[in-house]
Amino acid sequence: MNQKMMHAGDIVRVRLRSSPDRLKIGIVVSPPKKMYMVGNVAEVMIDGKIRRVKEEHVFQNIAKGEQLDES
Repeated sequence: MNQKMMHAGDIVRVRLRSSPDRLKIGIVVSPPKKMYMVGNVAEVMIDGKIRRVKEEHVFQNIAKGEQLDES
């Protein structure tokens, strides 16, 4: 995520390995931390489950009041 620094509570779009053609909406639980042999990884809650996602797969913050398009 190159635009801004991620903080806990931010709403973001995420590309998952299970469905790479769709972007999912998630909430950042913990900002990216460096993990051994993986790189920067953030914990994001997606569909009620907390997942660890590489920072490169987290795309953008969703601004307050912005319409969500999950198609």
